[in-house]
Amino acid sequence: MFETLANVEHNIHNIFIIGNAFGYSAVILSLLFPNAKVVCIDAGIDGADNMLGINLTNTIAKSHNLNISVEFGFSPKDTKTIIQKHFNTPLNLVFIDGLHTNEQLLLDFEETQKYCNQDTIWVMHDVINYHMQDSFEKIKKTLANTHITKLLYRTQSGIGFAAPAHNHNVLNVLEAFSENDALIAHLSQIAKGYQDPLRIIKKLIPRPIKTFIKAYLR
Repeated sequence: MFETLANVEHNIHNIFIIGNAFGYSAVILSLLFPNAKVVCIDAGIDGADNMLGINLTNTIAKSHNLNISVEFGFSPKDTKTIIQKHFNTPLNLVFIDGLHTNEQLLLDFEETQKYCNQDTIWVMHDVINYHMQDSFEKIKKTLANTHITKLLYRTQSGIGFAAPAHNHNVLNVLEAFSENDALIAHLSQIAKGYQDPLRIIKKLIPRPIKTFIKAYLR
């Protein structure tokens, strides 16, 4: 998805990432958008070697002349300080990949929104996989006047994506990786019928086995 975005959108110069781990996303985004400054905030709490990941990313950036800076800090508490340190114009792309909870996603969005405008692209990782649709819907309402916001069902973990409503190139990326709303609604209805595991098992198990199980349980 990011590669597709980079092929059509060439006005991304300021990228802010929440969550770094060992730096894969930061390096990829820097390579895809070579004219952009990439700044990450990371709390160093995702595993025993996470602080090593911050140093590793900065070392890779320095040795390969990539415009990446990873700063230790907690979002949203330290977000203002780090953004103002590195940027003096609005953020073009925000990639939120920090703590995967509804509460944290909303906090991360609300703080970064202060440094964005109607041209900013928001990418929120793992929204579907980590059941963060509630906060995503609130973000969607907040951006309703300036952005088209959808869940990208054609990405591995269900990315949340907010595209500037006037930017047709980015909207094309949004459409390419999202799914038809009618199909999503239809599949959701089907899924509701499979929420009771016992009912599924009862339908799948042949009658003789059911009889055996009942006799055994007695």
